[in-house]
Amino acid sequence: MNKQGVAERAFGLEEGEGNARWWAGGLATIKATGKETGDLYSIIDVLEPEGARAPLHLHRKEDEAFYVLEGEMTFHIGEETIKARPGSFVFGPKDVPHTYTVDSGPARLLFLLSPAGFEGFVEAISKPAKERTLPPSEASSDEEDTTDEDGSESFAVLEARYGCEIVGTPRHRPSSEQGEEESMNEDAARAFGLVEGEGEARWWLGGLATIKATGKETGGLYTLVEVLEPEGEAPPHVHHREDEGFWVLEGEVTFQVGEATIKAGPGSFVFGPKGVPHSYTIEVGPARMLFLLSPAGFEEFIYATSEPAEERALPPQPEGPPSEAEMEQLRALARQYGGELLV
Repeated sequence: MNKQGVAERAFGLEEGEGNARWWAGGLATIKATGKETGDLYSIIDVLEPEGARAPLHLHRKEDEAFYVLEGEMTFHIGEETIKARPGSFVFGPKDVPHTYTVDSGPARLLFLLSPAGFEGFVEAISKPAKERTLPPSEASSDEEDTTDEDGSESFAVLEARYGCEIVGTPRHRPSSEQGEEESMNEDAARAFGLVEGEGEARWWLGGLATIKATGKETGGLYTLVEVLEPEGEAPPHVHHREDEGFWVLEGEVTFQVGEATIKAGPGSFVFGPKGVPHSYTIEVGPARMLFLLSPAGFEEFIYATSEPAEERALPPQPEGPPSEAEMEQLRALARQYGGELLV
């Protein structure tokens, strides 16, 4: 793909933008699909009412992670129970039955599925949203009619195609084979949850970076880092190994991705493809963002250019700009990890 073709992969979606679907009694807004991410992940912004309960299910093809934006929820993943509130990250491995309930809502959360593909299942069993709100109750009861006249048979076909199984139905038979049971136990051990503020916290280039997931947890598909930064500019740079996505949680940020200028507030998602220079300016801050880097590996650059945070707050700010020697050291480290500083 030529440079122009790569740059055309860049895009930004403000809060509420994206493919909005009424799905299983909630509102699902598809922010990125495998088409945009090179099949490494898909990301869906989901709004669900209080009392909503996901059926106990498992995924055969992808891991499913959740980042809670609003509301309070309880997740059950294998034998583990995880209480989650805004800022919590929960990781559910493939082949492990899981479910969740919305205890206080409505709840809003990000579904992060890796590798991509599950968005096709969401589209197949949902309807285009008539408005970007929770659906009326009759809309959710009619969703099975979006397949064909034999809804149960059609759903079974879709389950098989997309590798998603509702546990406890006739279509699912728990395995009695010892080898498969041991494999599921190994997968279940990958499940974990981090509440707000949990994760490895690093003071990184004037900000606070909290590492939520690395390639070790995600099978190398992505790295997820929650970043808090003061008002100011990030230097223009380019990644040669990974794409970089940004989800704005707080603050107002202006991104420059190639020739595109993207204004982003809370709820915005911005995608910067590898090989395309990009930078951002925090206009109103401090800003809090999720950095989503795919494939994984960028966390090693963070470790190399940061120090353990003494507290989970912004570090003391330097009195002046870095020296040329410090900048040259940073440029060298960027090159070592497949990046390039353009200053």
